[in-house]
Amino acid sequence: MQSDSDRDSEGQKRIGERPIPSNFWRMRAFRDWRASLFTIFVNNLSCRLSKGALWEAFNAYGRVRDVYIHYSAKGDRGKKTTFAFVRYKFKSEMFKAIEVGNNRRIDG
Repeated sequence: MQSDSDRDSEGQKRIGERPIPSNFWRMRAFRDWRASLFTIFVNNLSCRLSKGALWEAFNAYGRVRDVYIHYSAKGDRGKKTTFAFVRYKFKSEMFKAIEVGNNRRIDG
C-alpha cells in the first residue's frame, strides 16, 4: 500500500522518481500472460509453412494458446528452414505434443 509520500504534488502515484502510468497493471498483465504458458521449440520447419497450418497441426495434441514463427532476415534468403515456438496452457498438453509429434512431418 502506498502512503501519501509516494504521491507527487498533483496526487499521482510514483515509483521512485517516475510516475506510475494509469494502465500499469493492465500493461504488466499483458506482458506476463505468456510467462504462464508451456513452450515447445519446433525446428527445421519449411519456410512455406504458415502460422495457421502449424497451429492446426499442434492443436491435435491440446489447445494451442500461441504460435510464433521466426522468419529469416533478408540476408538469409538462401536458408530453407526456420523454427517456431508453440505454447500450451497445460504442461500435460505440452508433453503430449512432444511425445506424439516428435519427428512428425508438416507441409512436406
